[in-house]
Parts: sequence; C-alpha cells; structure tokens
Amino acid sequence: MTSVAAKVAVIGSGISGAVCASTLAKNGISVTLSESARGPVGRMSQRRLLTQFLDIEEEGLDKKYVGVPGMNSICKSLCQEPGVQSRFGVGVGRLDNEDSWSLMGLNGESLDYFKGVMTSDKSTFSQRFTNVTGKPVPIDMDKFPEIPLKMTEIPVNPCFALMLAFEEPLTDRLLIQELKSSTSGILRQQQTGRSRNSESWVLHSTAEYAQDVISQTGLQKPSSATLAKVAEEVFQEFQSTKLSIPQAFFKKAHRWLVSKI
Repeated sequence: MTSVAAKVAVIGSGISGAVCASTLAKNGISVTLSESARGPVGRMSQRRLLTQFLDIEEEGLDKKYVGVPGMNSICKSLCQEPGVQSRFGVGVGRLDNEDSWSLMGLNGESLDYFKGVMTSDKSTFSQRFTNVTGKPVPIDMDKFPEIPLKMTEIPVNPCFALMLAFEEPLTDRLLIQELKSSTSGILRQQQTGRSRNSESWVLHSTAEYAQDVISQTGLQKPSSATLAKVAEEVFQEFQSTKLSIPQAFFKKAHRWLVSKI
C-alpha cells in the first residue's frame, strides 16, 4: 500500500475541485485529482461561447475573473500547479474506508489509497451517478448515514442558459431586471481576445421554469427539439421587453442541472 500520510483525493475538476486541489497543494498536501472527462470541466467549460456569470444588482462592482482564451483556462491552470497530480479520463466508481480511503475506477482498477477524499459534486453520491454511469452509487450509504443528511443541506437548482449573438450592439439598451416568469439575469458578454464585430448575450432562466421543463422531459440529456423550444421561449420573453430586440444570428440553449448552489 502506498503511504497515505498526507495524500488527499479530489474528485471533479470544476472550479470548486480545482481550487480545493490547488489550496491543499499550497499547504503541503499531496493531491491526486480524478476527472472522468478528458479535461477540466464544470461550469467553466460548459459551452466555450459562455463568459463569466454575475448578477449586477446583487454583486455590484466586485472583482471578477475572466479566463483567456476560455473560462476553463482558470481550471486548467489550477490543475497543473505543483503538488497536484491530475488524471483525466479517470472516473471513480468505488470508495471504501478502513484505515484509509481506497478508490477504484469505473472498471474496478485501483486508484490508490488516501487519507481523505473531497468530491466537488454532490451527485457523486446520488442516483444521478447511476443514471450517468450505469454503476451503483460508489459509496455504501449504510456505513456513512451522515452523507445523505449533509447532501440535503446543499441547495441546488437547475436553469437553462440561452446564448445569443447580435450583429448590432445592444449596449445602449442594457437591461438587468426580472423578466416575467421564465428568465432572469441578462449579461452582456465581451471577453478579452474575442471578436468585437458582434455582441453576445447570455440569458438565464429561473429555476422554476427549468424545473417545469425537466418535469416534462426528464433528467436525461435534453433533445435538440427540447433545447430549440427552450431557446425560442426564452428569446421571445426577452423580445417582450420594452427594448427593441433584433433577431439574433446565433441562438443556442444549454441546460445546467446544478447551476445555482
């Protein structure tokens, strides 16, 4: 067995997992980060057309960070810091704890032993894990009854994001407000290093709207038809404002199941 004196496993390479791994490494902990995807993921890599998200009304002029050339550059950098061993394309299928934590891959291979484990997504220990991987939940909940209780304390809500691009700027018509029942939070996108010949916006649906759609379509990956319908509904509400909104030359919807924590 490999020494586990100061080894911690981090599952997930989104912003929370990457920051956790980086922080532990800076404090002298040996970190092994496992990610089932081919590279850093999470909200920072969902659609490269996206930029950072903020609510101007609530957050004001607090400092924001923009990754260049893409937002996932932030996670990539954190995952490459000294003391962090990142393993991409490696999904964790089983966790057992005796004197230390033993991690196994989705195909039963050993992923080493650790003093502690941090997972950045509560769905790792939920039915969603089974829905995605076809494997049972990776930890025996009977041995750790406190985990389901702690999971209920982490609020998550779904939402749909609609990406729009216009040939003419809407800057003079900037709007930050609650829009009826399906859409809230509109953010103009101008990311460093991107073309200035067009203007891009991102619209977020409310959790209530997203939950209604999901109740009708299920938790599986939304079909192209579902996303197209969502895109039209959210865009029509945007157009229903008092602003004069032209047709967008690009329009794409994306679903986040755990977008607002």
